[in-house]
Amino acid sequence: MTGGTTGGGTTGGGTTGGGTTGGGTTGGGAAGGGRPEVAVTPRTCVGTGVCAFYAPATFELDERGRVRIATGPGEDSAEDIGNAAEACPTQSITLSSTGER
Repeated sequence: MTGGTTGGGTTGGGTTGGGTTGGGTTGGGAAGGGRPEVAVTPRTCVGTGVCAFYAPATFELDERGRVRIATGPGEDSAEDIGNAAEACPTQSITLSSTGER
């Protein structure tokens, strides 16, 4: 599987593997590792940082205080990533499994 968001969220235009188009970014999880595909929409983020609290290897805040996919190796569990997405007050994180794309 590759990274994504399952509990409500916004998918909007995006980037795969670290670029940005239309305000969204998409990051991948480990293939076959049970991690969801993660998409973030920085333009709707209010910068609470709750995502980085729950899944610091997956999410970070940019220089403007908005969510982005972390650039380092992602070691967060699928549960931690799901908790981060669920806790996002603006639903700026969307998760999905590879089979749902």
